[in-house]
Amino acid sequence: MAAYLLLFTLQLLFGLIRPSLLQNISADLISVSPGANITLLCNITNYSQKSWYQMISAGLRKIISARQKKLSKQFYVDYIVDESHFNLTERSSLVIYGVQETDLGFYYCEGRNDTKHIQSGEKIKLNFSGGSNNGSSSEASDSQPPARNVNDWIRNVIVIRVLGETRGEITG
Repeated sequence: MAAYLLLFTLQLLFGLIRPSLLQNISADLISVSPGANITLLCNITNYSQKSWYQMISAGLRKIISARQKKLSKQFYVDYIVDESHFNLTERSSLVIYGVQETDLGFYYCEGRNDTKHIQSGEKIKLNFSGGSNNGSSSEASDSQPPARNVNDWIRNVIVIRVLGETRGEITG
């Protein structure tokens, strides 16, 4: 049954979604100076689990996730990739301390409830002020996809999420 669901989903993604539809997917652009701290806002509400992901060329990188306590309704962090570099605010916004070139790229928050309903927030593109990568090279960093391939890249991330969910590999 899972194989049929996967086949149907892939046909839906590649057969019905045309590049013109994918062009409507956009990202908020946030510029920051190298070494500065930045807070990325999460526009997802009413979910008992929240996670932040960075979209990199290798796929998705989970940055941080939190769960809501049953009684107090407060969120507590249950996974964080680097405590000295990332944090989560009370409103589930992502704080990045001392932004580095490896932090540049696309981010999004995700909400999930106990019934496994998932909602993704607005995509946010983080780059250095002035459009440069800290004066290093003008080539695209490994941490972000080339701008001309963003739509294909977003489609691939969707496929990765679908495959991971059907295989049970991506957990929140």
